[in-house]
Amino acid sequence: MAYFATPGIGTGGTFAGWGSEEVTKSPEPVSAAPASFSFSSVLGRQIPIVIGTGKVDGIPVIGGSNNVTAISGYQPPVQREWGVSYPPGTKFGGGGTQAYTVEIPIYSTTQTSQIGYLLAYDPFGAGYKLVRLEVNDEVVFDAEKGISATTTYRFYGGNHTAVDPITSKTIGADAGAWQNFAMVYLDGFAASSPPTVKAVISNNATTTPDGGEIVWTGEAPSGVIDAFPHGSAYDPAEGVIYQILEPTDVPGLTQIWLAVLDVDSRQELYRVPLQGSEPYAYGPEGGDYQLSRPIPMPGTGMVMVQLWGLPATPRLSAIYDAATGHIVASSLDTANINWWTVQQFGQLWAFIGHNFDAGTGVTGIFDSAKGSFVVNPEGVPARYQVVAGRRTTGFCSFFTVDSHLGGAAEVYELRFDGDQWSNIQLLSLTGDFPTVSVLWFDPATNYLVILNNKPSDPNEFLYVNPDTGAVVDSFNIAASAGGFNVSFLLPVLHDRLISRPGYVLMLAATTFPHYDIRVLDIGNKSVSTFASGLTAEDATRMSYVIVDQTKASYITAIGEYAWTVHRQPNTLPGALPLETIVTKAMFLAGYAPEELTFEGLST
Repeated sequence: MAYFATPGIGTGGTFAGWGSEEVTKSPEPVSAAPASFSFSSVLGRQIPIVIGTGKVDGIPVIGGSNNVTAISGYQPPVQREWGVSYPPGTKFGGGGTQAYTVEIPIYSTTQTSQIGYLLAYDPFGAGYKLVRLEVNDEVVFDAEKGISATTTYRFYGGNHTAVDPITSKTIGADAGAWQNFAMVYLDGFAASSPPTVKAVISNNATTTPDGGEIVWTGEAPSGVIDAFPHGSAYDPAEGVIYQILEPTDVPGLTQIWLAVLDVDSRQELYRVPLQGSEPYAYGPEGGDYQLSRPIPMPGTGMVMVQLWGLPATPRLSAIYDAATGHIVASSLDTANINWWTVQQFGQLWAFIGHNFDAGTGVTGIFDSAKGSFVVNPEGVPARYQVVAGRRTTGFCSFFTVDSHLGGAAEVYELRFDGDQWSNIQLLSLTGDFPTVSVLWFDPATNYLVILNNKPSDPNEFLYVNPDTGAVVDSFNIAASAGGFNVSFLLPVLHDRLISRPGYVLMLAATTFPHYDIRVLDIGNKSVSTFASGLTAEDATRMSYVIVDQTKASYITAIGEYAWTVHRQPNTLPGALPLETIVTKAMFLAGYAPEELTFEGLST
């Protein structure tokens, strides 16, 4: 990053010799409120020039504060007096002409900022992209990690032509766009003093394309609405959705089909009929959502599908080649079982689920070398809350919780060493049922992350050493600020919430029928909003969402006959070759690229 002293910024002055000349003005308060912000002089402050990606401090150069009055609450209800005028926002109760009540609003005034911050100068004309924004040392936007904005701001990268409203309001008709300067404006941030701003900006970053609907190339679902997402699975290694299609979804089918949907190109790649699926192809009389459900085997091109038919038809659990629809290995179910998830251990794939007849856990071992699938209906103790765990040279594992209605819970690690299963208790917890709502193993920190629900606010995040069961670290969080990624009724959630190492994705119900996607930053012990305002009428539909933090996207299919990809902010800084860095630096010193010769320079 290069720094250059500002050559004469003053009232009515210009940025001489730095691209287009822009009329500027010393900072003035936007509001005439007595508590208006004031800034120290910015004359002579250095303005950074970023080559590649760098973190800069925002310099407040224009604006001030504004007092906003809003309803903060209501007085207790009182009998309405007829002929009396009530202030705006008053709530009127019903119950008959003589029984009307009123709730008088309580107004409060909050001071908010309306400030423009200068971030950097752009002498190259390429403009900057915003990667990260911090206000008062709190991250309010992170495009690299897919964290949506939690504060109202406007960013201009330097190659803009628009004049920001704060600039127009302060300067008036002569306001300019301040081209060639990266600017960020805070508009409405509540603060008693001017907020501090820090930003990571880049002139060598790429942004993920926008989202949209995934286009069907075969016949689109047209049956029971919201049925088909229940029969889907996401493979993060391939970036595809495996979609089961039954007569419930596409009326008239005589076989069950597997459609493969590409998330990046947003189109159906192909679909194939599943071998041996004819006895299981029955229509919507079987229910209002899919019963046959796939489990992904990431990166293999294979998928396990449990096919459900009419009650008299034994279910079929089969490993399928997703490209052909042919069975690789299979087993007819001998009990009422559901499969939860899978872990790879060398050439073996260990599946785990629940046996509702025996009240035990069911295991299935697929050997890719032998092409065999061996199911043990009573292989492990019963568990409803299950997530994939560790993969080591000696075993693969699943972490599970056994919760009791009284609020007690035990946390276990189920290990499979290629031959035998072992059940290891890590710790016991107490709390409010369900005692555990977040359960996740993070490979970056080697922590088992647990959200322990307490009988009263706040709840507690625990970072557990899976080798010893010891709590290494913890912190409290308000119940309303947390979330869940495991549930008794929704055991498939964690295969659809793909967290980046160092983070944990969660869902959180807000105001019915809405919910948010939230993300825990393990190292910073903070929870931020990944996406908000999603809609689901019940918990089952909420579990349909697919979230891939590595792609900064989430995928929904509620109320539509298609999957829709929603792209979060995703700006990834790239590395600049050393030759490019030197060329740009020498350009600032007055040397054109053709005047430079590079010999023996390693990039």
